[in-house]
Amino acid sequence: NEVVDNGGPREGYGFYIRPKASDLVIEGNQIADTRASGRTQRYGVYKTAGAGAVRLVGNAMSGQESDYREAAAK
Repeated sequence: NEVVDNGGPREGYGFYIRPKASDLVIEGNQIADTRASGRTQRYGVYKTAGAGAVRLVGNAMSGQESDYREAAAK
C-alpha cells in the first residue's frame, strides 16, 4: 500500500490508531509525505492513548515529522 500526502492544517497521519484497537500489524507499506512544500502528514503512525499493541514491520517511511508517535497516557 501507498499511504502518502495525508492530512490538513491541524492533523495529519498515515495511520491513526484509535483507543481499544490492538494486536495490529502494519506491514510492507510506503508511508510518506512526498510534497516538496506544504507537508501535512505529521506522523506515519499515530497511536492514541488506550490503543493496544501495534507492530510495524518492513515499512518504508519518510517525510514526516516523526515515523511513529504515541499519545501520552491519560
